[in-house]
Amino acid sequence: MHAPDAYACSHQFSGRAPRGASPDQGTTYSDYLHLAELKASHQPRTQERAESRFIGLHHTAELLLGQQIEELDLAITSLCEREPNVAAALTCLRRSRALTEQLINLLTLLPGMISPAEFATFRHVLGNASGVQSAQFWVIEILSGHRETARRRLRALDSSAEETRTLEGRLTSPNLWDAFLNVVGGSADDAAGLLNALSSGGPAAELANALRMHDLDWVRWRAQHAIMVEAMIGAVASGTGGTNGARYLWSRVQIRFYPILHEATSLVHQHRAASS
Repeated sequence: MHAPDAYACSHQFSGRAPRGASPDQGTTYSDYLHLAELKASHQPRTQERAESRFIGLHHTAELLLGQQIEELDLAITSLCEREPNVAAALTCLRRSRALTEQLINLLTLLPGMISPAEFATFRHVLGNASGVQSAQFWVIEILSGHRETARRRLRALDSSAEETRTLEGRLTSPNLWDAFLNVVGGSADDAAGLLNALSSGGPAAELANALRMHDLDWVRWRAQHAIMVEAMIGAVASGTGGTNGARYLWSRVQIRFYPILHEATSLVHQHRAASS
């Protein structure tokens, strides 16, 4: 199926040398990774060692989110081509799942690195700063197909003008669900219509399963995020970003990027049981 013009994708990644460029023989490991700049960005506001750990783990999370955005962008681009490249998209989605796993691991690591008492010694310096303001997190939600919540949150985010422009642009760009429908056909935008794709065992079924697992990985991330926050500030304390803390995060665990895919998966089993 040919990709509609509305699905045309063009993503440019800056900061890379052209392929074939001659390497700088004087470049060191530190120069290549800009370690001086990286270390300079690590600036705790207190003398508490726990705050330094807190910042370092969140820097790591943002770097992982950036890598995941790149993989999801590439997956969408591959599926938006006039001849969709499902194999390339599946490779990107596998790498994306590996990155999500590390993000989940960070959430598990954080309460083991910082006790509630330690967090209390520096939490005040965060002010209104909160993970809910992470523009990259909301880009992943948008790319995954969950536009509405991101659109509502955009009004409440304390984002820079550049971040706001990026998020607004993403809201009108193709996402993974648009790209999936480009492969299986727009008429399959319902559970019954997806049955053939899920039962075929072909590339479309592989892609559907990859999206479903991407979805469930982020369910795990939301649940672990709620557990982490509850471990650090308890079940009823408010979040710094104006939410009601763990209660808000637990409410988001029920979110699914692709509820139709999960419904269609149930139908596959129901039809199999009815025919046996």
